Amino acid sequence: MHTTTKLVLALAFVVTSAGLFGCTDKSQVKDKVVEKVEPEAVNKARQLCDAGDVEGCFDLGFMYRNGQLVERDGKKAVELFRKACNGGEMSGCGHLGWMSEHGFGVEKDGKEAVRLYRKACDGGGMMGCSELGAIYARGRDVEKDEKKAVELFHKACEGGEMVGCYYLGNMYDNGLGVEKDGQEAMRLIRKACDGGFKMACHFGQ
Repeated sequence: MHTTTKLVLALAFVVTSAGLFGCTDKSQVKDKVVEKVEPEAVNKARQLCDAGDVEGCFDLGFMYRNGQLVERDGKKAVELFRKACNGGEMSGCGHLGWMSEHGFGVEKDGKEAVRLYRKACDGGGMMGCSELGAIYARGRDVEKDEKKAVELFHKACEGGEMVGCYYLGNMYDNGLGVEKDGQEAMRLIRKACDGGFKMACHFGQ
């Protein structure tokens, strides 16, 4: 990701007390929390994308998705995420999966979301691992498999995806796919909080 955008990853998903994974409303769901985005970041990202830099396409797509410095446009975001994904930018694949899962800017397609999350995860995109794990935990569009979910959350967490740490902590807290362990749950949730995933900081409140 280009430092000019100064963005950090942080998907905002919640886990219910029953261990079911679901997203908040779209206005609250964010896969990046903006620390600071300078006005020239839009033009910079567009120039990079036009020059074939897929990270620039991804950054610009994110801006269109969240309406940062540009008018929010789901279809334009999808187009840019797809260009990034096809160019080998795994973050683009993961976010395109999110758009497909939630039907934002593209027809809702859970199977396509699974395919894209898996592609992202296999290619090193840790957001794809955490969201694919959430799908396995819910059993939506795949056969429910809590152990597989734990495996994917662990991979995401070890890869630096703090949402994966948060999800994994919830699995330990609820004894889902793994032996219940409150101490390990709190360690993981604290790690997610310290790593910048703010929702984790309010766990249990």
